[in-house]
Amino acid sequence: MFINDDRRKILTHSAGIVQSIHFIALLVDLKYILHEGSPLLLAPAPEMGWSSIQFMALVIMGSIDMLLILGFAAYFWMTYRKHAYTRRMGVAVLSGFQVTALAYCFVILPSQAMVAHPFNYTVISLAFIPVFLLWASLLRDEIQNTL
Repeated sequence: MFINDDRRKILTHSAGIVQSIHFIALLVDLKYILHEGSPLLLAPAPEMGWSSIQFMALVIMGSIDMLLILGFAAYFWMTYRKHAYTRRMGVAVLSGFQVTALAYCFVILPSQAMVAHPFNYTVISLAFIPVFLLWASLLRDEIQNTL
């Protein structure tokens, strides 16, 4: 898939919007976790609820994602400053998101939460497509430039 600079700008802005919403949703979930003991938006519980290990894994992933979102904000800023390491920063931060997304799947899929809340998890999955496409584009360019 060929992504030129204009398409990459669109992907960067789309991913920025997704990450902004992600950050707000993580903050709302943090509030619900502190006050009610369970997340509301990003990981609705399966019918039997979350096990303590699953719950802690979700909290840890959310914490890591908050740090990665700050890293993405730095990447976004670097794209406008035309910094020499912009692409590497993007690859690093977006690779972190891929790792947490994979870990999220390892928690969500066995729990049957997707069966209980298919709409929620479909929206979450579709929303992160621009993040994945931007990562794939930056990674491809980084690999080509190092060869």
